Amino acid sequence: MVYPEPDLVISEKSETLVDGAFNVTYTVANIGGDAGTTSTTCIYVNGVQVATAACPALLAGQNDTNTVGPFDLSGCTINITVCADNANEVDESNETNNCRVNIWQVPDGTVCGYGDWEDDPANPCQERREIHRCISGSCTPSGEYEYQPKAEGEICGCTANNTLKRCDAGNCSDTGVCNSTSCGADVACDGKHPGEACGIYSTCNSTCKCVSPAPPNITSFAPPSPVNDTVCNWRTFNVSVNQTVNVSWYLNDSHLFTNVSVTEANYTLHAEVTGEHNVSAVATNANGTDMQTWVWNVSLLDNDGDGVSNAVEDGAPNGGDGNYDGIPDRDQSNVTSLLTATNQGEF
Repeated sequence: MVYPEPDLVISEKSETLVDGAFNVTYTVANIGGDAGTTSTTCIYVNGVQVATAACPALLAGQNDTNTVGPFDLSGCTINITVCADNANEVDESNETNNCRVNIWQVPDGTVCGYGDWEDDPANPCQERREIHRCISGSCTPSGEYEYQPKAEGEICGCTANNTLKRCDAGNCSDTGVCNSTSCGADVACDGKHPGEACGIYSTCNSTCKCVSPAPPNITSFAPPSPVNDTVCNWRTFNVSVNQTVNVSWYLNDSHLFTNVSVTEANYTLHAEVTGEHNVSAVATNANGTDMQTWVWNVSLLDNDGDGVSNAVEDGAPNGGDGNYDGIPDRDQSNVTSLLTATNQGEF
C-alpha cells in the first residue's frame, strides 16, 4: 500500500533592491499529498549560503511566503538559489525538486561598487571615489563621484611664502607658520611666523627666509654738496633716514653732537674759519651705518668781488676809503686797497 507524502518546493521567488542591497522573497509550497513537519529553508548567493529561515509545518496544498535580506550586491549578474527543506528534515515524495535557481540581472543604474579613495583634484582637503553602476549586467565606472573630507589639521600644501597649509573645516587654509620640511622655509625659521627673530639681529622675512636686516640708508639730505659760505654766516645741515638711528655730527673729524633715536636730524654751524671743511652726519643703529659728507667752503666776505676781502679793504686809510672818493673801497670793484708786501699794516 502506498501512503501519500509531502513534497516541498519553492513555487515563487523574486528579488527587490533596498538601499543599495537586495532582499529575496520566496514561497515554500507543499505540493504533496500529506502534511509535512517544520523545516529549514536556505538561501545561496553565487553558490555561497547567506541565510537560513524556518518554515512552519505545511498541510498538503499550503504554502509559506517569507522575505530575507538585505544582502550586499556582489555584482550586476547574480546567481540566487533558494532551497526548501535544505537539511532533509521532511520525508518527501520527491527529494530532487526542493531548489529554485535563477540568474538575476540587477537593474541598470544601480550602484554596484566604488573605486579607490583618491585626492580630489579640485580640493586638497577632500577625497573622492568613483561610483560604479550596473549597465547591461556589468559593473561599470560611471564618471560620478562621492566625496569625504580629509582629517582636520592634515597638511594640504604650502603658500608661495613657504608657510604651511592645513585642512580646516574642509578648506585648505594658511596657518601662517613657516615650514622647512614640506615648504621652502629656512630651517632657522621653521615653526616661526614671518617677522620673528631667527638669530642675533636676524629675522624671518615675508617668505620665511632668515635674513639680517638691511643697514640704515640716508634717503635725503640738504643742502647739496659742496656748500659755499662766508665767514660769520650760519649754515644748517640735515638728513632723513629710513630707520630709527642715532645721528652723530662731525666737523673735520671732530665730534660735535649726537641726535638719539631719530629718523630726521639737523645741525647748524657758524662759519668761523676760512678754508675747505668736511661736515659729516653718521647714522648708526644695530643694523649698520650710513654717512653723508659735505664739502663746506668758507671764505672771507668780499662785497665788490675784486678778490680782496672786506676786512682787508676796511683797513685802508681814511676809514677804508683809500682813494678819498667818498665811497668805501670794499664797494668798488675797480678800486682795491692792498697791504704792502711786508704786511705790517701799511697800504
